[in-house]
Amino acid sequence: MDLSQFIDGLDLSSYEKEAILFLSGVDNADAHTIYKNTKIPKGRIYSVLNSLVEKGFANIIPTSPKRYRIDNIQSAIKIYLETKQDLIGKSITEIDSLEVKPKVFRLEKNAPSVYAFTGREEHLNALISLRNRAKSSLIQVAPMFAGTFASNLSLYKAIHRGVKVRIITAAITKENKKSIREYLKLGAEVRILGSQDLVYFLIKDNDEFILGLEDYRNKEERLNLISRNKGLLLVLEQYFEGLWKRSRKINASKLA
Repeated sequence: MDLSQFIDGLDLSSYEKEAILFLSGVDNADAHTIYKNTKIPKGRIYSVLNSLVEKGFANIIPTSPKRYRIDNIQSAIKIYLETKQDLIGKSITEIDSLEVKPKVFRLEKNAPSVYAFTGREEHLNALISLRNRAKSSLIQVAPMFAGTFASNLSLYKAIHRGVKVRIITAAITKENKKSIREYLKLGAEVRILGSQDLVYFLIKDNDEFILGLEDYRNKEERLNLISRNKGLLLVLEQYFEGLWKRSRKINASKLA
């Protein structure tokens, strides 16, 4: 997996990802050079770079003007993810006392049967909203299955409410292994289907779904569809059950 594909699944802004990709390919650069070689707005360049410094990705070289450098991108990502995982682990015991109020993404009765939108934040808000409103079941195909703290928390809370959860992902990775282990302990079912060429979707209570369409090889922005369309629901449910039969159960020893 190349770097751009990997960091696309991290909880970083699009501008932070652009800066990381650029700095990973050069020894160091000042803010003006980074601005000229990315799509980061001039007014945002310093806030983006300061954020990367705070998160441990970049270091400042105290020249005039200041220059920025990523010494070892693999180590930086590992430390960042370990910090995220520790935060999730410490918060599991406090789930019942937390109140997460994401933006509500709800289709009204008279809304169009299919609603399309783009954007990572909008996608996560829709995902969290469906999970928070689930009453009986959630089925999901998530090739990378590496969400944010808020999206992971919404799934934990759904499982605690007694929602039956089944998930298919492409592989066990360093980024999702800890979460998968916790989900299995809580009673969710997670299976592996070794292919990145999976259609991403989540179905809530057999009555509403969110579907993501993209070609990660071309670094496309994901187009999301959210709908209650009965025909599309039936097709996706049948597709999921077919994948579920082909997927394999997770060996608990691989999560140790």
